[in-house]
Amino acid sequence: YHGLKFDAAGVCVEAPGLASIPPKARGRCYPIALKNRWVFVWMGDPARADTALLPDNFSCDSPEWKNIPGYLHYDTPYLLICDNLLDFSHLSYVHEKTLGGSTRIAQAVPEISKVAGPTPDWPQIGIRVARRVHDVPSPPFYNRFRSFDTNLDRWFVYDFLLPGTLLMHSGGRPVADAADDLSRAVQLHSCQTLTPETTTSTHYFFQQSHRVGAGDEGVAQSIYASLEQAFNEDRDMITAQHRNIGHNPAAPMLPLAMDAALVQFRRLLESRLALERARMAAA
Repeated sequence: YHGLKFDAAGVCVEAPGLASIPPKARGRCYPIALKNRWVFVWMGDPARADTALLPDNFSCDSPEWKNIPGYLHYDTPYLLICDNLLDFSHLSYVHEKTLGGSTRIAQAVPEISKVAGPTPDWPQIGIRVARRVHDVPSPPFYNRFRSFDTNLDRWFVYDFLLPGTLLMHSGGRPVADAADDLSRAVQLHSCQTLTPETTTSTHYFFQQSHRVGAGDEGVAQSIYASLEQAFNEDRDMITAQHRNIGHNPAAPMLPLAMDAALVQFRRLLESRLALERARMAAA
């Protein structure tokens, strides 16, 4: 607006028409890191920024995987989107005609474990969820790769990491094929991450990669179109949920058995927030 110029440390180094620049004319800067086309910002104490904590979003920039990146804006709190991503039973209902294709997904009991952190200061950085669904029809989504004349064994195995990133291996193979035979399987890797914009709005970045050489040249665009359709289904549902919660924000939520992963993640997040608050109070 006034032609001010700042350096990378946030210090104002040029102010047209001023003989001297006030020392207070500076902005706060934050450590950033670029990894596989994602830019990460560290909002806390700069001395504690650690690139070892960054998620391994390898398929965003790998010669072995292909994808088209996507973005959606939500007018909802980011934690409601986290809840959605931590419970894939909703695929059977919200995405029946897109990513889901079978009520058996909701019936499959997920295996839930902890994702260990890289340092003693971060003993845990996320929740791992594995959902395996046996002998189910191929979802419409898979028809973009090939036609299947048999049911599939499907899998969804992902890490959901602090503060809100999903890294997932998923796919499906014909039921007659051995577990280690991927010759006829659909193999996918997805990277999705959430950036809170305000307390009630969120930036949502996503991509789903497929193996280079799988399918024709239009597969990446087809996958993107399917994801966009499905994630708009999610957004409609989560926005309606947020609207309903707004009618009585004080009403307690009732977690059910299928909510185990999201309950564990919220507890992990709250424990890290409590630790950060204690450190700030001590400082």
